[in-house]
Amino acid sequence: MKGHAGSIAVSAGAIALTSAPAGVAMSFDTNGMYRATFQRADISGVAANGPGFMASDGQGAIWDYGPQDMQLLSQQETSGPITQLH
Repeated sequence: MKGHAGSIAVSAGAIALTSAPAGVAMSFDTNGMYRATFQRADISGVAANGPGFMASDGQGAIWDYGPQDMQLLSQQETSGPITQLH
């Protein structure tokens, strides 16, 4: 985790948390027992999605994330011009 939790979500008896600096999404049961760790660079967002979770990363990807695996749902191009807002 490298001392950082980016997002935390609870879904159907599971708890998920992410750490962009560590590049991990972790899941636990509601008693705090460890379930799994998935590695993905810059993963940060997580939200409940039915019995599992959806997660997002800084490369424009959306992931379906359950107790056994993480599946890519969508990938968007993130490069392009940077616009400064005033």
